Amino acid sequence: MAGKKAVKFSFLIEDPKIWKQYKESYAVVFQKFCLNPKKRILKGLDEWFQNEFGKEIHERNPHHLVKEDLKKLMEWKLTRGKFRPRLTQMIAENKEEDIRTYSEEAFKNIDDPKKCIERLCKLRAVGPATASAILTAYKPEKYAFMADEAVQSVLSGKIDYTLKYYLKFLDEVRLKAKQLSATDDTTWTPHQIEICLWTAAMATKLDVNMSNEVKEEKPGSKRKSTDQLETSKKAKKVKSKN
Repeated sequence: MAGKKAVKFSFLIEDPKIWKQYKESYAVVFQKFCLNPKKRILKGLDEWFQNEFGKEIHERNPHHLVKEDLKKLMEWKLTRGKFRPRLTQMIAENKEEDIRTYSEEAFKNIDDPKKCIERLCKLRAVGPATASAILTAYKPEKYAFMADEAVQSVLSGKIDYTLKYYLKFLDEVRLKAKQLSATDDTTWTPHQIEICLWTAAMATKLDVNMSNEVKEEKPGSKRKSTDQLETSKKAKKVKSKN
């Protein structure tokens, strides 16, 4: 008998169970991604970005960034994507006072994506993509990182690293998070949608076999319970005796 068919992932998929399986596969795919010698330091940086960076910002009063945040974030971003050493130098040229001022203003306007990103982009070497990473770490329930792999899964054509383009991407992932939350028992965030999209794209690129992770049930098919199986066995025995 043929095995269950693996689902080809798409942004248009509406089943939260499939999205959840890709979200849970992030660690496996990310681990393989980090096998590249140039990516080995990324494991610690990603742990910081996903679990610590946002908390560090929230512990400051008022909420703001410091230069060390920007330097570490840029290292994470460039190691995860295309390495451009000049940006590392440029980000370090920002004055501590400017970093605090513009980040404070951005976080105070967190419900206005356009205003937030415009404030952060006043900093040297910070464009919409880097700004989106900052906002995602700060409020993952509101923002998503402008990762190439995620953007290409949502919007067609060449990526445009502009504020207008990012806002279009953000609108789409926010809508998807809202749609999944409406049919799931958990609340989805834009960042989780982005993580799923990255996982799916990188799984394909790295040739990670997702067939054991993501399965598609045939319409109307249900796995039999233990009681059902036992009842079936007894019925067969009675029939054979007759």
